[in-house]
Amino acid sequence: MVSFQPNSIAYMMRDKIHNLPPSAKLVFKILEWNGGMTQKALAEESLLAPRTVRSALDDLSSIDAVTEDVYIPDARKRVYSLRSEFSDATTNGEPEIRN
Repeated sequence: MVSFQPNSIAYMMRDKIHNLPPSAKLVFKILEWNGGMTQKALAEESLLAPRTVRSALDDLSSIDAVTEDVYIPDARKRVYSLRSEFSDATTNGEPEIRN
């Protein structure tokens, strides 16, 4: 269970997310539920325009909530994942990566 005490790290992270636009919150939740995903997969899953997904990822990057790694099957693409501080759930092993 995550503690939301006023001075806890989880509380501060939740406060940062609270101030984001709805599209960024949606992308955040999709990454939380699905693990690492490419921009294309995020656009398909969220039903948002690719440009909106890019903007949402920029917003999440501005609060240091996401990591960006090279997508091994196609180095031109990137895989976006939540930083561990922002994720409520812990996973065993590597998260599934969807392109």
